[in-house]
Amino acid sequence: MQLLRLVLPVVSVILISLFALVMVAVIFAARHDRSAKIAETAILENAIEKVTERLFVLAEDNAWWDEAVTNVVLKENLDWISLTFGDIAPSRSNVDGTLVIRPDSSVMYRAEARELPPQVTGWLQAGMQKAIDELKPINENFGVSTWGYILYEGQIIALGISMLQPTQYEEYDPPLGTAQRPVLIF
Repeated sequence: MQLLRLVLPVVSVILISLFALVMVAVIFAARHDRSAKIAETAILENAIEKVTERLFVLAEDNAWWDEAVTNVVLKENLDWISLTFGDIAPSRSNVDGTLVIRPDSSVMYRAEARELPPQVTGWLQAGMQKAIDELKPINENFGVSTWGYILYEGQIIALGISMLQPTQYEEYDPPLGTAQRPVLIF
């Protein structure tokens, strides 16, 4: 009994100290997890942004071009579209597919470097149509493009979208004006 009275305070202090040590470890682990999650999220957001920026540049470079306007807007030359835009998907990193969407939201052309979901309509409803609608056609020497990503069926789909836009080196008769035109999407 005497021994128990001597040992009990020592055991209590040891148990309290161990509990305190475990709690400190749990708190530090939780803080570290939050910091790691924030860092990982920033890295992922940066990577997605870089991919979408590359797609933006690629889409604008290929859509802001008089030859593209001639072969897509004025006459739907599917052979030219396939040879010009279709070969881009398998030849570029981060490009899994190419779409050309008419102003009425129908698909003029589609090419994939790998299997993509066949639901272009679903992509349009998931935000791609809103991005297309926000493009305002102009008849100036400026590209009309945007970039971003949509979430569709659990997948993040990065997009570079550009309206077919003349560079003003070629004269069109009648002038194109500011009517909606097809968009090129990588």
